[in-house]
Amino acid sequence: SAWPAHSKKEQAATYAKHFRSQEGEAAIQHLFEVALGLDAQILGDRQIITQVKQSYQQSADMQLAGPYLHRLMHAIFYTHKRVENETTFHQGHASLSSAALALIQEIQPNPSIFLIGWGTIAQDLYKGLAAIAPKRVYRTSRTKKADIPTSFTCQWVPWDKWEAGIKQAEVVVSCINRKQPLVTAEHLGKPPHKYPIWIDLSVPRSIDPAIARIPGVVLYNIDALTQKASLARTRRLQARADVDALVKEAVLEFVSWVKEMRYAPLIQEMKALLNALRKEEMTRHMKNMSAAEAKWADRVTKGLIQRLLKYPALNLKAACRRGEEAFTIAEALKEIFYPPDERKLFKNEATPLGHNKKDPTANT
Repeated sequence: SAWPAHSKKEQAATYAKHFRSQEGEAAIQHLFEVALGLDAQILGDRQIITQVKQSYQQSADMQLAGPYLHRLMHAIFYTHKRVENETTFHQGHASLSSAALALIQEIQPNPSIFLIGWGTIAQDLYKGLAAIAPKRVYRTSRTKKADIPTSFTCQWVPWDKWEAGIKQAEVVVSCINRKQPLVTAEHLGKPPHKYPIWIDLSVPRSIDPAIARIPGVVLYNIDALTQKASLARTRRLQARADVDALVKEAVLEFVSWVKEMRYAPLIQEMKALLNALRKEEMTRHMKNMSAAEAKWADRVTKGLIQRLLKYPALNLKAACRRGEEAFTIAEALKEIFYPPDERKLFKNEATPLGHNKKDPTANT
């Protein structure tokens, strides 16, 4: 890089104030809450878990995800599945755009849609249209802006041609901000006429409520959809405690696994040490054995090592779940199995979660 070192430090300091840093269990807990939509502006937002999955997949494709991250992400995905199956947290539609999408799917499956406006609500609605597989999508706004990449094709209609656009659609959704209604009875034509279904998500209203009095016209306004979204948010708040309990269980299980993994090298090295001793003894005595006897002795000695290591391994894992006692047990095992001159060469230095700076799970 051509940037001087001090400039990089200054840049890092400038950007750092916009981020918050968390370590250990706090970082793990935060990632669970973000992925499951507990920390979202729209409580239980389903789009977030999709974004998390996509980010994880990119990380895996670039070979940037190690065993800890793999285990953590799959724990999150499994917990999300449990939330879906065991709670009512994701029932209903807590945002205005998701409520509108559900309404469209209910009243007109796979419709052609004309979207008026390109604000936040319109863009959220646009992102979700792929889920209802629209036949065609048209959109217009005062200024033409870049489309958001989607799985469907969208046709741009110039703002001065919007009246022609509504005639091509089965559902018209208006999300523009203006003082006076954009759509009035004059734009609908004279009956008999097949009218599109109208959905007005604007404040103030951009579709004149009076058109609902025209025979054959169906108009849904923001008030009805807001009521549905509010009811869904209330239900999600009521289910929050159930979700928190599932998250707590998953975090504790993952933290226990992390602690267990810190002592796995100790068990592996003890196994390697005992196997080396076993092979030395087998080599020394095999010259006096027949082939059948050597095979039998090999099987018996391997079984003995498995028996010898079974309870130390189980007790060490159990101690990991109980807390700091595991470190004492690990030291005792080293005292028992390792010669004094080899103990200091032992590579595993276990510390509490979040305190080992070399631990890839310390910062998530």
